[in-house]
Amino acid sequence: MSQEKDFLILTSLVAIGIIFISGLAVIFHSPVVLPLVVIAILIAPLILYQYTEKGSELAENLEKIMFFITFAVICISIILLYRPL
Repeated sequence: MSQEKDFLILTSLVAIGIIFISGLAVIFHSPVVLPLVVIAILIAPLILYQYTEKGSELAENLEKIMFFITFAVICISIILLYRPL
């Protein structure tokens, strides 16, 4: 259990680093990276919240929901890409 908590701490530090570095990239280079900043800001608290039992259940439910959303987006993309002109 201790190793799992260590892993969550390191993962959250990576998420915080992503927020910082991509924020710098948006400021100094290009606003194209802005979605990465938004996603990292949303994911970092969820990673830190996984210490609790409710947090891990929430993460599993979000994982299932995101799987179906990703599957639907891929299907729609393939349909739009290969539709007859």
